[in-house]
Amino acid sequence: MASSNPMSKLNWRLMVIHFIACWFFIHASKVLFSLHDHEFLMNVIANRNTGGLNAGRFANDVHLLSLAGYAGLIVGCILSIMISLKQRWYWINTLIIFVVAGVLERFELLGWNALQSVFTSPGDLLNLPSPWYYLLNGGIMVAVGLVLFFLKGPVQFINGKSKA
Repeated sequence: MASSNPMSKLNWRLMVIHFIACWFFIHASKVLFSLHDHEFLMNVIANRNTGGLNAGRFANDVHLLSLAGYAGLIVGCILSIMISLKQRWYWINTLIIFVVAGVLERFELLGWNALQSVFTSPGDLLNLPSPWYYLLNGGIMVAVGLVLFFLKGPVQFINGKSKA
């Protein structure tokens, strides 16, 4: 007999896997959004500061990049909802992910500053020109997020089954 208690339908495994996938979408969207002003932003990265650069332009780019993070969160949560409905998982799990990730993103507590050098290292290692740097790094993060959403192993983990 199925329990009608909503708390019993919460799935911590789903929330962990889909939160991580959404994290990748949040930061992939920021990296990919950087393509809109890549020459200016590459100059900022190369100089490691904004001194002497157009402060208004930099402030505008930072604002737009923060909005891009929320766009990535929305895309990730839409995918999570679609997958949850298809798998007959409780949709409230995705709502919890959306709220928690949104609050953490708002207060910059998702750890991007600590992990950025790790996730942008493929472009650094290959010494790619500007647009390719963003496309490679963002593409890898989108791919990791999609793998977490759609690969059989994470789905089995969410369902509480071991990989066979």
